[in-house]
Amino acid sequence: MNQYREALGLDDGPVTYCLWSVREPAVHPVAHAWINGAKRPAAEIDTDPIVYAIGWVMDERTIVTAVTPREHLDHIRIAFATRVAPRAYAR
Repeated sequence: MNQYREALGLDDGPVTYCLWSVREPAVHPVAHAWINGAKRPAAEIDTDPIVYAIGWVMDERTIVTAVTPREHLDHIRIAFATRVAPRAYAR
């Protein structure tokens, strides 16, 4: 859910049009992310005044991303970890 609808000039409800899109110069393709405790290649968008975004390609069908408000960046460390889905409880 986009928490910045007003700042972006978006109406309430689903967006059926695109006021903007990320252009290639906004993406830093030689960034790094911490994934399972290791520093790995990633891409980041560090040009947006409201949010910071980072992501990486997990496999040919999966891209993992994180987007956080800039105001929180001094208080968090963005890192990714894989986990195994919990098993269903046996009855």
